[in-house]
Amino acid sequence: MPKSRSPAIHSLADLFESCCQRKPEELAYAFVRDTLELESRLTYGELEQTVRSLAGHLARKARPGTRILLLYSPGLDVVCAFWACLCAGLVPVPTPAPDSVRGKHSRTRLRAIIEDAQVSLVLTTSAIEAVSSELSIAKDGSQIEWMATDQPYDQTSRADLPRLIETSLAYLQYTSGSTTTPRGVMVSHGNVLSHCKALSLAGGVSDSSRSLCWLPYFHDYGLLHGIIAPFY
Repeated sequence: MPKSRSPAIHSLADLFESCCQRKPEELAYAFVRDTLELESRLTYGELEQTVRSLAGHLARKARPGTRILLLYSPGLDVVCAFWACLCAGLVPVPTPAPDSVRGKHSRTRLRAIIEDAQVSLVLTTSAIEAVSSELSIAKDGSQIEWMATDQPYDQTSRADLPRLIETSLAYLQYTSGSTTTPRGVMVSHGNVLSHCKALSLAGGVSDSSRSLCWLPYFHDYGLLHGIIAPFY
């Protein structure tokens, strides 16, 4: 009998669906503290359930292509939020949570990103939301909605999720802003899939490979190596 073909992968959402359905019982992610203590872990099945639930909720709140700011501390909350945005056809904007008024990841920098990306929704945790309320008002005076994904939300929401193509915008990656105002780089689904293919070939990666990533999710390689590439 002929071998069954793998489903065509045209987007990161396709990649997510294919991987979760092939090995639901296997480990997808584990978050390890600096002490090497295992804080949390998710199988592909558990991850898919969480992401699908959040994606359905988000799809009812925002139209495809809407820019969504991701504002999280290190951990698996941001992983779920990132994949949920992609599956809902939204455009995540990974950004570090503010560490101080004058720190590297300042509120001034965040304000610049929010305005430039035309963000209308911020996904975060309740702890970060509580100390960042001044960012809820846009420059034009409009209200920016915040959602703490670690709090209960309507998980009965269901919506038809869009089918994306290679040229669809996957996410906005902002520069550090160390020398000038942060600038957003538009990354398509095709861009990321090609990048992952090159990384896998260069590193000799297989289904049995394991990776350890210490770079933050808002860093280019932290996002690719830590969150996306393990699915490829």
